[in-house]
Amino acid sequence: MANLKEALVGKSAAELLSKGFTVQELYDGGFATAEIDAAGDDGAEFQVPETYDAQYSTLMASLNPDDKSSPVGAIVGALLAIIVIGIAAYFLYKRSKENDDDASAAKKRHATQRAPRGERGNARNVNNPTYDATDFDQVVTVVASRADSDPPELIARNRASSATYGFGEDTLSDGMYLEQLDLDDYRDLPKNDVKIDSLPDDVKARLKEFNRYKNILPNPHSRIILDQVGDDTTSTFINANFIPNVGGNPKGYIAAQGPKETTLSHFWRMIWQEDCRTIVMVTGLMEGTKQKCARYWPSSLKSKTGTTNYGGIEVGVISGKHRQGYKMAELEVSIPGGESRLVKHFWFDSWPDYGVPEDTTVVPQMLEEVKAWNNEEHQPWVVHCSAGIGRTGTFIGVDMGMDQLKMQGRTDVIDLVELMRQGRGGMVQTADQCEFVYKCLEDFAVAENAKVAPAAANGVNLYGNISNLRADPEMESPPPEQLYENLEV
Repeated sequence: MANLKEALVGKSAAELLSKGFTVQELYDGGFATAEIDAAGDDGAEFQVPETYDAQYSTLMASLNPDDKSSPVGAIVGALLAIIVIGIAAYFLYKRSKENDDDASAAKKRHATQRAPRGERGNARNVNNPTYDATDFDQVVTVVASRADSDPPELIARNRASSATYGFGEDTLSDGMYLEQLDLDDYRDLPKNDVKIDSLPDDVKARLKEFNRYKNILPNPHSRIILDQVGDDTTSTFINANFIPNVGGNPKGYIAAQGPKETTLSHFWRMIWQEDCRTIVMVTGLMEGTKQKCARYWPSSLKSKTGTTNYGGIEVGVISGKHRQGYKMAELEVSIPGGESRLVKHFWFDSWPDYGVPEDTTVVPQMLEEVKAWNNEEHQPWVVHCSAGIGRTGTFIGVDMGMDQLKMQGRTDVIDLVELMRQGRGGMVQTADQCEFVYKCLEDFAVAENAKVAPAAANGVNLYGNISNLRADPEMESPPPEQLYENLEV
């Protein structure tokens, strides 16, 4: 380097370039970049340093891939082609894998074998399209032809046996068992609906007068038959059914349609005839712009306005109280000049029409008050919403499950739904209602087990099946018109 600098002393960049010195040598000799550039502008030939020839050739080949004379360009082009093909193959594989996964998921949804609940994630609200225009006729024709006295023909379920959960046999002190819920089993249950042809001829002729929805009708074998008034044979009809309870009483509950203005007298004659002392209402009078239930009790206290007569039954409001999530009223029900009875009215007015309450503790709390008031076998509760199957079935299902857990230490929500549908078709109308029953019973079991096993209160899972519910991402909430066919419209 020192000898090079000595040779360059006194020479200009242009002169040295003209004598064959390279640009790199001028840089190494200490010439400034500006002087070397100026020398190039003056016409001196700019030579690429030999040490960079290979890099320069590679660069030019990549910029001119069509130059067939450059083998490097061919190599680079081939590499680019391989990369493009690889990317395309990757996306094709990914798409094929997604299709396979979708097919596998669909197959699993139709299988009846249960997957471990821990793999199912958190529950969310889902609905099962229970009543739509495509399956209504097909569903109800299964049971439409049977005689009024025949029992319902329910299809036997073939369900996988669940593992033993908990830490003891059927005793409360050893813990409670809640059978794992599988929504596939719920969807497989027959609805046990009936068609209009199952109604008495005189009622069919006045269908709209006595029924709120033309596809929510009482099953003949368990329908409450009212005492006839005079010559009016339709006075024996009411859209209500007896529901068996887990203790074996075939008249454990009465599930009813919400009264219409034209059936108020029928409703109160049923209350009196069956000696009902408890009414549970799980609907609003108006929801949105539609009437869901006619008001069937006076709007003012008896002390202010007296009583109201409903077809020969006098009803007066003695008192009313607000509870957390519901209301309770005491009603005096009597025959003019005769016997008087006290009936309590429990109104869960915050229950959403096509959903479930967010708080799973309110229904069990309400049930405890109802039971404390009246729990006589021969005095069935009357439970109603608007149609008398969805929210009605959900409420009754929670009570049945709580009773069975207390009596036997275990319960199965699917069995409860099936038992209710033996009395009235379509009970527990949607999948999210079925899940709500399960969650209420789950929370109830947790609380009860905590009383006898303090470790449960500290987060110890003493019964392996009490965990998150299965969520089915394919199920969506159906529009309201698919659930009910309203005779008012």
